[in-house]
Amino acid sequence: MRLIIIYFSLFTSLFALDITAKYSVEYGIFGHVGTTQTRTFVDSDNRYKVDLHVQTVGLANFMSGGREEWFLSIGAVNEKGIFVPEVFEKIVKQRVSSINGFDSKWVDEKVTQRYTFAHDTKIVMLEETKEHDATVIHKASKRADYYAPYDILSLFLNFPKLLPSLDLKEPVV
Repeated sequence: MRLIIIYFSLFTSLFALDITAKYSVEYGIFGHVGTTQTRTFVDSDNRYKVDLHVQTVGLANFMSGGREEWFLSIGAVNEKGIFVPEVFEKIVKQRVSSINGFDSKWVDEKVTQRYTFAHDTKIVMLEETKEHDATVIHKASKRADYYAPYDILSLFLNFPKLLPSLDLKEPVV
């Protein structure tokens, strides 16, 4: 049994990349305000998935209503090693005050924004869903006002490869 596990571990490690990291978020005089966990996975078919989870702590957690954010990028890695996104998703959860007429109460709010990339037609579609206490109160879908070839996570991963192609003649100030 032990030999099967060793072979499986070696086989999967030869054909996949899986990196996980945890970070502490600090901000000036406020000190430690949050934590971040990130995972980058690339399989043997050059399909990738990057997810990032950010969570506030301490006073920042109290002041932000327990704010948590998730970022997810799914796509393919091309022959040049560039991460090309197909779907990017951002989810924000926090406790907010909901005012309905003269009545106000605290609700758990979740806002999901899902961007779908069509690189061949240079179109990005946006689907947005807003929930209060797990009940959908708003749902919309539209074409984004712009086209961007990368989302924020793939841009971060691609930056070292994209920077030399900028061909800067003068320093950027």
